[in-house]
Amino acid sequence: MLDTLLVLAKNLKLLLGVPLAVGLVALAVAYALPQGYASTAIVGVPTGPTATITPQQAASLIVSPVVLDSVIDTLRLSPGLPRDDARLALAERVKTSVGKDLLVRLEVIAPTPEQAQQTANTILSAWLKSTVPSDREKADLKQKLAHASAALANVQQALKQLVVENPAAAGPAGRKEGSLSLVAIGELGDRYLEQVLAIPRQLEGLSPDVIKQAPTLPTKAVTPRKARIAVIAALAAGAAVLAYLLLRQMLDAAMQDARTAEKLRRLRQSLPGGHKNRDRIDG
Repeated sequence: MLDTLLVLAKNLKLLLGVPLAVGLVALAVAYALPQGYASTAIVGVPTGPTATITPQQAASLIVSPVVLDSVIDTLRLSPGLPRDDARLALAERVKTSVGKDLLVRLEVIAPTPEQAQQTANTILSAWLKSTVPSDREKADLKQKLAHASAALANVQQALKQLVVENPAAAGPAGRKEGSLSLVAIGELGDRYLEQVLAIPRQLEGLSPDVIKQAPTLPTKAVTPRKARIAVIAALAAGAAVLAYLLLRQMLDAAMQDARTAEKLRRLRQSLPGGHKNRDRIDG
């Protein structure tokens, strides 16, 4: 341990100077790299029994090919590239997440603040458009809505008749049977009512009101992380210098042993140019 500390003390300038120099070079290289600006937006989709989409589904749909392909065509991104490559290049710059508050956060990185904001706005516009059902889906939903409305009317009529009949007059058995019927019909009516309220929302798709925070115009670059790059480069250089010094110390200590020194001499001779090494040692 004392020998190691002595080696470190003798080479303190090397241990400090090399990492510092490497860190400064890495910092200069980081400043020369293309910068990226992040525009962020927050989306809050409706939740509850009548919700047409969950926050997790919304986050997945935003980065789906349905939305990204529309953005690529609208902004004419990555011209000349195959569609798969263009989609992958855009997906690497787009990130979505769902917080504990069930809000969907969108982050888009681009070379300039204006491009980041424009891309984020285009993504949200394409996403809202994708929530509107197709003509065939609309026809199915309208048919489902008509069925649910008719069923709800029938349930309400049955419930009214059951209340008017007043089974309480039939004794305890009648009261029990009437209570069970009321609960069953009430639950059935609630399910039909949820469909009647949810289907019109599905027909219209999500409205722009779900965007709680419009895409921001960033003022500072988020990539590359210059300080992080410089620190990692300096630490790596320091680790390399430390390993070199410790290895050299081990070799110097091994050379003091006659048997080990002989083995090292034979190893040098077996390497390419070993004869030159041997002549230099003999000289």
